[in-house]
Amino acid sequence: MEKNEKKVKLYEAYSNADPIYEDKNLTVVRYELITRKILKRLDISDALVIIAISPLETHGNFLPLGSDYIEALMMNELIKELLKERKREKHYTVVEVPALPIGTGTLRGTKGSVDISHSVFRNIVEEYIEGYIKAGFTRFFLTSVHHGLIHALTLEEVSVKLMKKYKKNGLRIVSPLNWIVKKIYVDNPEKTWKEVVKDLDQEE
Repeated sequence: MEKNEKKVKLYEAYSNADPIYEDKNLTVVRYELITRKILKRLDISDALVIIAISPLETHGNFLPLGSDYIEALMMNELIKELLKERKREKHYTVVEVPALPIGTGTLRGTKGSVDISHSVFRNIVEEYIEGYIKAGFTRFFLTSVHHGLIHALTLEEVSVKLMKKYKKNGLRIVSPLNWIVKKIYVDNPEKTWKEVVKDLDQEE
């Protein structure tokens, strides 16, 4: 009986959900819930598609395997909150699409980590995003909290390739993870971490 109740609740979570809803200055679209008919009449000229892309990976013995994935989803929520708070004078259409719980450059061989090779990961992300491009979307924001260098580079690699391919469409893909990783690990790590420690008021 308990199992059946859980199944019903999961079904109701989707069947009773609004595929499109208004939240202050946002129109939020849940892509997996809309129909092709809705998609055809939807104004997506300036819609922002948000995609969370982070792997399942071991983080010691106390954090969930999906820590990076969960944080990426939370980042998506943060983006919506920031748009409501700091850009309240402008209206935005935000399209939430199913996240990708995959990545590359994880702790290979560590029990609990799911590592995808660079080439396979690149191809999956490229084709996944391209599916939405073919649906007419031209604005994308990729969120990820997995700070692996190869992972970040791959997201940037895919973004640049697709923007060149669909340049005539005015395609824009933002992947801030590459900038974050570059700043933390490549440019001047010592300076960056000193600034972080100072901001957190943890200087000795």
